[in-house]
Amino acid sequence: MKKHYSVVLMFDQSNCAVKQISKNTYDQIQDMRKRGQDDETIVKSLTEINTMEDNIVINGITIQEAEERAQGEGEDYVVLQAFTS
Repeated sequence: MKKHYSVVLMFDQSNCAVKQISKNTYDQIQDMRKRGQDDETIVKSLTEINTMEDNIVINGITIQEAEERAQGEGEDYVVLQAFTS
């Protein structure tokens, strides 16, 4: 059975999106964080995340709702501050 991973993109406390991501992208996020890279760098450098419309499970929800949804979606999740430019 394929394991699912999610990223919660937090625009602010009351405006978040949950996206399904691959294990490879999840691992890349974890590695980038270990190297001290900030959320803006991570979001902008990973195509699977910064392609805003792809793989969205739900959006326009609070951080609490997003974390609950991400927990229910699969194996693990990560929260990133979203940046738009």
